Amino acid sequence: VNYKGRASRSEFWWFWLLGVVFYLLFKFKVVIRYITISEIISFVVILILFVYSLALVSACVRRLHDTNYSGWWLLGFVSLVIFSKLISIISKKTGHIVYGKLGLGVLEIYVIAFLIIIIVWLCQDSNKMINKYGERKLK
Repeated sequence: VNYKGRASRSEFWWFWLLGVVFYLLFKFKVVIRYITISEIISFVVILILFVYSLALVSACVRRLHDTNYSGWWLLGFVSLVIFSKLISIISKKTGHIVYGKLGLGVLEIYVIAFLIIIIVWLCQDSNKMINKYGERKLK
């Protein structure tokens, strides 16, 4: 797992697509319920998902580097998601749930807005110049 350097748009999105395909295959297999997954296979699947998620975070960070943004933005997004979920769990347990008309709390709106910003950055074209994260990768 490499967090240094840059990743082109195609490199990142092909990697993302591979993960979506594996997720859908796994989800389809679980939904059918005719196939019993043993504990060993479940452990292997969880291990593969963990390794893939580390590699995906690395690809996201390198893609952000390619658009001249710091990878720390991704950590900010993940920490906002975790904080939002913790607040949601605590508020449900205490019974003090405050939601807007759409059923979303303020933190959830921030998470959605932050997600949109991150996706826009991931979709941007590469920075053509050499930036502080290295040279541009050619296709």
